[in-house]
Amino acid sequence: MLNEAACRMLEYTRDELTAMNLHDIDPNFPPEVWPTHWDQLKQKGSMTFESKHRSRIGHVLETEVTVNYLQYEGKEYNCAIIRDIGERKRADAALRASEERYRSLYDDTPTMYFTLATDGTVRSVNRFGAEQLGYRVGN
Repeated sequence: MLNEAACRMLEYTRDELTAMNLHDIDPNFPPEVWPTHWDQLKQKGSMTFESKHRSRIGHVLETEVTVNYLQYEGKEYNCAIIRDIGERKRADAALRASEERYRSLYDDTPTMYFTLATDGTVRSVNRFGAEQLGYRVGN
């Protein structure tokens, strides 16, 4: 069973998706991995992990998958909740790049920069400032 959001996200019709296997949309999940995955899920009851899913037109979506093992009327099920986390991952990468640029500017600028606490305690000093004050700076 699947919902309309999965169909929209993966750009398949309900009929197309219900005729497919997981390895058809997850390039990192070949059929031979399924038995191990199923055993782990039954043992743990629930798991969350990141994966990639291929849409009908070839887009590769960064996803977070939460799977739950369920039993209902004597049958076993793998209930998966899939979230597209591509935008979050792009934002995280942009933030890391921005932090690296800031750190580089802070450390490599030939001006003394200090961060002080309200009581006057030095919280941070850039490399140039430390060297000007006679402190050895390690890499």
